[in-house]
Amino acid sequence: MIKRRNLLIGTLTTLGAATLVLTQTAGTQRHQQSFKLEGAWIAKVPGTPLQWTYVLTPDSSGRRASLFGTLEIGVDVQGAVPGLLPDNDSNTSFAGEVVMTGPDTAVFTAVAHSLNSIPSKHVVFSWVTSGEMRFVAPGKVESTHHISYYLPEADADGDGIPDEGVTPLLCLPPTTSLDTRVGLIAPCTP
Repeated sequence: MIKRRNLLIGTLTTLGAATLVLTQTAGTQRHQQSFKLEGAWIAKVPGTPLQWTYVLTPDSSGRRASLFGTLEIGVDVQGAVPGLLPDNDSNTSFAGEVVMTGPDTAVFTAVAHSLNSIPSKHVVFSWVTSGEMRFVAPGKVESTHHISYYLPEADADGDGIPDEGVTPLLCLPPTTSLDTRVGLIAPCTP
């Protein structure tokens, strides 16, 4: 009788401990960061031709990343608001930073410059995009962009970034992009 009782107590204790470990592990996994700031991405604004590509290079924490990219098809501000911004004939790449704010959310800022090469290459205006990212599935991000434009005078210290507190020349309404991570694609077979 004592052996049976000890066996029953031992079994129940083992089951209780296993249940505790499993529920704690499941709860921890539910709250772990499942999305990482890394990789190459293509961003598109649905219903428009707007498109850009970017690369996220994470730091050792995985919660902060450098952002570097190129604008393939941008906003035609000169066409939308004629005469507001100086003419440009090229854009620089954009650079910035992304920081995780939750398990599936992040904030970002990126800066780029529009150039004119007449009479020699110079910055005619800068643009800044800041916003929020939400990972909606593995390899899929929905980003909201708040884009603002600045004349060169907004960068009085000449560091390439509009000075804090300077009012932008133009702020666009928020724009949402759907971003897709570039993964491996099997090669074609001729």
